[in-house]
Amino acid sequence: MPSLFWLEIVNVLGRRYGGSPQAILEAVVELEAAGLETVEVERPMLLLAIDAVVRHGLTAYDAAYLALADAADARLLTADATLAAAAGSRGLLVGKSRQLREEAVKYHPVSSWADWPGAAAYLRELRARVLAS
Repeated sequence: MPSLFWLEIVNVLGRRYGGSPQAILEAVVELEAAGLETVEVERPMLLLAIDAVVRHGLTAYDAAYLALADAADARLLTADATLAAAAGSRGLLVGKSRQLREEAVKYHPVSSWADWPGAAAYLRELRARVLAS
């Protein structure tokens, strides 16, 4: 998945579902623990994404997923019918066949992600990764 996946997860959980900062952070940690890997959208993949934006009328974000699937010769699992159609035979549509749209949810933070009980351990792990690289 392109590295923007993490921002999309935060966006969906926060805006669409009105998740608390703690719940969002916990979801990110769980997805990371599941072994999800992301890659940066470097210039060659960016060129593929630009092509997909123009040819299929995709958003740049969706085009990044398509470009990565093309570059990796992989299937593209999506709930977005437009993206699945653009992916052709590599697209795999799940859920209802419709274009997804996010609706903003009024967000009233009552606490910070730092209030999540696992936050301190996660920050220590992230710091260790940075120092090790």
